Amino acid sequence: MYFEKFNITNREKVLMGNNTWEDSENGRLANVRNDQSISEIRQQQKMIDKIIENYLERIKSM
Repeated sequence: MYFEKFNITNREKVLMGNNTWEDSENGRLANVRNDQSISEIRQQQKMIDKIIENYLERIKSM
């Protein structure tokens, strides 16, 4: 794994950017911002798809 390769301490892992932090209880890396962004992007994509569908329906009915 990236962190083991470069011998980075837990404190340094927490201080690294991108809202990445280590959950030391079970030793897994978590990126909170990415998880939130993915669900936000999916919601936005659904909204965009609906808007496009509405425009296509309008064009068809012209």
